[in-house]
Amino acid sequence: MIPLAQGITRFNISPTKFKTIKIPIPTSIYNDQENTEQQKIADCLSSLDDLIEATTKKVEALKEHKKGLMQRLFPAKGKNVPDLRFPEFQGTSVWEEKKLGKIGNFIGGGTPNTTNPEYWDGEILWYTPTEIKNGYLKSSNRKITKQGLKNSSAKLLPKGAILITTRATIGDVAISKKECTTNQGFQSLVVNDSEINLFWFYWIIQHKEELIKKASGSTFKEIGKNEIINIIAYSAKKQEQQKIADCLSSIDELIEATTRKIEVLKEHKKGLMQQLFPKI
Repeated sequence: MIPLAQGITRFNISPTKFKTIKIPIPTSIYNDQENTEQQKIADCLSSLDDLIEATTKKVEALKEHKKGLMQRLFPAKGKNVPDLRFPEFQGTSVWEEKKLGKIGNFIGGGTPNTTNPEYWDGEILWYTPTEIKNGYLKSSNRKITKQGLKNSSAKLLPKGAILITTRATIGDVAISKKECTTNQGFQSLVVNDSEINLFWFYWIIQHKEELIKKASGSTFKEIGKNEIINIIAYSAKKQEQQKIADCLSSIDELIEATTRKIEVLKEHKKGLMQQLFPKI
């Protein structure tokens, strides 16, 4: 149909031309309407649509389940223990109150001079806040060179660093699977050995509003390192941190696998339609 479209600002097909398009229509040797080839094709594709819709609803249900679980696995405001604890931790000590600055080192970022080609298109990952989508990262849109790192305020972060956006968009978080750097719109967290990295990743997701409340600025909101390190948190002992992290990450893995299934189903439907309908 596209070759028949005309227009300068936007393409469209006139009703007259649209009516001239010849479409192959399947015929059937059966008299029963339910057994026509058209009906068979429609049933096949609609069953796929039903499966895609059901799988999409499953993803949404898993996300809601995770959201509710996080609210119960971390202490509510004014409490020092969560509503839900795993059996082996029930009746044990309350969670410890501490400032975020005590759980690890918060590290800012920077941007090499964008007009100097020697600083760019290197091998070092360099992230901006728009790339952070509450998950794992293993590649960046742009990369910098060792010279760019040396001649800017960017810092090389270790694998596993928690990248937290702190400018304009505040509180989006991701974990880097490789060494990386960021621009100045971050305070990235490298936790101490006594802490579980993934536990604090989920803690930040659950307490995003705490960061937003402490942000300030007239042109755009921003939260600095001093504000972040003084936020009060309640911390479980390392074994309980690990249990919570394992629980939530297993749900994330299920969400990711189910989301991939949706994409596979959509691709399967697309390929099937190409085979079920003749080219015009």
